[in-house]
Parts: sequence; structure tokens; C-alpha cells
Amino acid sequence: ASAAEAYNYAWACELLDEVMRQVHQECLQSDKETHWNVFRDRVLISILENTRPPGLDAVCARYGIATEATASNMIVTVKRRFHNVLKRCLSQSLGPGVDVEEELGELLAIFSRHGAR
Repeated sequence: ASAAEAYNYAWACELLDEVMRQVHQECLQSDKETHWNVFRDRVLISILENTRPPGLDAVCARYGIATEATASNMIVTVKRRFHNVLKRCLSQSLGPGVDVEEELGELLAIFSRHGAR
């Protein structure tokens, strides 16, 4: 990889780490720790470790969630929060006048070229 690609990848990883930290913190502060745990177990870990996600039935059993629909809704809630925090962090990092949606596309391209961490 070129120096620019290495820099962009390092920046993207730092941004992603910050977004995960903020989303986790927001979930804790809004009494949604279980939401975060379900999202982490079902989505994040499988992406970061390039493994199959556990079944929703196993996640429900682990956290005492009554239905798979409830667990699925928890994941959607955290995904929305993740997307909003990512857009906010991108906007803060890049400054005014930058098209955040375009930068989101570039961020995805960076990770696509390099795969999961």
C-alpha cells in the first residue's frame, strides 16, 4: 500500500474506534447496555473477526431476551445510533462544507480495499 493508502486506512480505523466508543458510551448512558451487547455479539465481532455471527436464538438466550424480533429491533436501534455518530464524527473530522455522504462512501471503499481489521 502507498503511504497515502496506509494513512487513510489508519485514519479510518481510528475514526471507527472512536465511533464504537461513543456509541457504546451512549448506550450505557441511555440504559441500553443489552442493546450494545446484542449489537456487539451479533454484528461487530463477526465483522472484526471475520466469523459467522451467532444465531439470534443464542443471543436471546445469552441475554434473556424474550423474542428474536426484540433482539433484531435492538440491533436496528444501535445501527441507527452508529450511523448517526459516524456521520457526526466524520463531519467534525472533515470540517464544514464536506459532503458527509460522499465521505461515507469513501470510508466504505477504504475498508473494502483492506478488509476487516
